[in-house]
Amino acid sequence: MRSLSLITASTLLLASGVVAAGPALAGSVGNGDITVNAPDYAPRAGCATYPIKWNVNLNASGGQSLLLFLTVTKSKKTVAQTHVQTSISESGVFSPRLCNANGVYTITAQYEEQTQSGQTGAALTTQLNIMNPGLKPVVHPYFTGTPHAGHVLVAHPGKWNPSATSYRYQWIHDGRSVRGATHNTLTLTSQWSGHTVALKVIAATPGHSEGVYITKSVKVS
Repeated sequence: MRSLSLITASTLLLASGVVAAGPALAGSVGNGDITVNAPDYAPRAGCATYPIKWNVNLNASGGQSLLLFLTVTKSKKTVAQTHVQTSISESGVFSPRLCNANGVYTITAQYEEQTQSGQTGAALTTQLNIMNPGLKPVVHPYFTGTPHAGHVLVAHPGKWNPSATSYRYQWIHDGRSVRGATHNTLTLTSQWSGHTVALKVIAATPGHSEGVYITKSVKVS
């Protein structure tokens, strides 16, 4: 059985204050065998198609064709699906027709080799986002407090357009996210001395993609 691993777009933690742009293809998975790319889409009135690109480049164990199964679900309910007989090296587009689409959908891709053994690959999953444009900061997030061991830093989420209804926080140590440091306050321990601290704020509101902002890094004394 061929196992396909999930690959997600990596997050670049920037040292300067910047709005962190999302990847051009927001939902993208693959490992060289199968790749599925689903761009972000804005909601459309009524029924519309939402093209999803796929690519197969398979070193098959036998035979020269396979069945590729593509399924779109929302809240575990199937809203579109198809299967394609393809060669082991081919590209195509799956264009599910969705009505009054809005929100986050899950795309699942799986193949079955057209051989006597009929080997089946593990399922890949990625997201199809059908939402209004992401939130943008009009007042940039920042943090206050003395950057010195033993002191407490406090996050301020700024202001966003459209207005955010919730925020998530991630404190960053020398460019890397700190596991568990996801509150709006951070106590600087001695381990921070001589290193840098920054803050990532993720703003959200229903019907829109999330907005992300990373503050400038500050050295802790």
